[in-house]
Amino acid sequence: MSEFLAWLGGGEKEALRHVPTERSRFTQMALVLLTTAGLAVVSMAFALHDGLKVDWLWAVVFGLLWGFVILNLDRLLVLSMGSIRDRKRVLLMALPRLGMAMVLAVVISTPLVLRVFASDINVQIYTTQQETSARMKLLQANSAEQDRANKLRQKIQEDQEILAGKLSRQFTSPQLQTAQAKVSELQRRLETGEEKANVALEAWKCELYGAGEKCRKASDKAGPGPLAATKEREYRQAVSAVRSVRTELKAARAAASTAEKGVADQQAEALRKAQDDARAELPGLQAQYREMEASLQASAARGTTLNGNDDGLPAQVRALFELGERDLSLSLAHLAVFFLFFMIELLPVTVKILINMGPMSPYEAFVKFRGDAQIDEAKTRRVEARRIEEGRSRVRVEVAEGKERVRGEIEADMRRREADLGKRANAHVAAEMTKILDIALQEWSEQVRSRLAKTHSDGDGTPPPSHGTTSAPGDGGFTMPPVNGVRPPTVQVTSPFFLPDGDDL
Repeated sequence: MSEFLAWLGGGEKEALRHVPTERSRFTQMALVLLTTAGLAVVSMAFALHDGLKVDWLWAVVFGLLWGFVILNLDRLLVLSMGSIRDRKRVLLMALPRLGMAMVLAVVISTPLVLRVFASDINVQIYTTQQETSARMKLLQANSAEQDRANKLRQKIQEDQEILAGKLSRQFTSPQLQTAQAKVSELQRRLETGEEKANVALEAWKCELYGAGEKCRKASDKAGPGPLAATKEREYRQAVSAVRSVRTELKAARAAASTAEKGVADQQAEALRKAQDDARAELPGLQAQYREMEASLQASAARGTTLNGNDDGLPAQVRALFELGERDLSLSLAHLAVFFLFFMIELLPVTVKILINMGPMSPYEAFVKFRGDAQIDEAKTRRVEARRIEEGRSRVRVEVAEGKERVRGEIEADMRRREADLGKRANAHVAAEMTKILDIALQEWSEQVRSRLAKTHSDGDGTPPPSHGTTSAPGDGGFTMPPVNGVRPPTVQVTSPFFLPDGDDL
């Protein structure tokens, strides 16, 4: 186990045999790596179970796999920094590795922090879901689809009221409006006339009884007299005017009743037609409304389901920050717990940086010397291999040059032999052509002699004129002039042989 932990911490088995005192340091590094990997296992298990609702068994299995990945990454970051002691180089090499370690630390520590504040986060998530549900209902109530559904419902209610015998609009006519206006006017005039008649009657009675100034400005003398007669006359006139207005009002009411009867007939006809239309369109409107209402309910149910399921890792992180905004103490506690796990996850790289800042250990010195020796040995082997290869290259060059030289000599000898063969062929051709020419000239001489002998035997011995021509030079042959009409043979000289360089002769 000790050897395994030392290897896990970055130590080499062979080197630790020579420097056994360094084993504990690598064992401690291995324990640090296992600590961060263990936190990664717990973090991933919580994240899968709380955020993705994965069963605990599978959450632990995938958590172990994630811990193995983190262990490999942390070990790679530690080993890749080597044993450099130059502080500038150490910092330059540590910055990217530290950045990667920070990313891993954030990823690993976040689920652990969420688990620590799980109860407060659940309360905040419930509150957020209720607020979201209210906003969703408001949005749905103000949506275009809900507006169309409301209009359909209003139209259905109007049709149902029409079928119940109620029209939304009132019918009227100019005659009815005129009659109603006249009835209203006569009603006002009747009320005014009755009031004047009552006042006149009261004034007449006050005058008859001599009630005085306080009673309609009557006199103090009781009994009939000129003033009483005058007030009686005024009363009689007011009563006559009231009777006249009542007569007119009765006639106006009769005219209004007649007009109302005509309007009622129109309204009944319109109601009948509206009821027919309502019966025709009401089933389609109701079916359309039911379909739209079902769509709205499905949309509301889907929104409710999504809102209820919005309790994963993003919702938990959002709830945690919302809690921090509302409560400063909770925000500080959140940051403290987060940085605690964050620093634990940075331990491997941080410890390696601190080790590289110190002096070189015996283990690192041994590894460095062994590495230098291996490099020197490799360089020596490389020099030897290069020298061997250079020797082989020189041999190949010499062989190639010898082959090229032999090939040149062979070609030169072949050209000389071709030239000799060409000369021998030309000499042979010339000899053969000389023999052919001698034979041709001999045959021509015999023909000439024969012709001359015949000419001398037949005539006076004068030779015929010569019309022979000599062929122009350069046409490949020559022609001798005829003698006594006998044309000598034409000799064509050609050669089928070739010059050494391949040109035709």
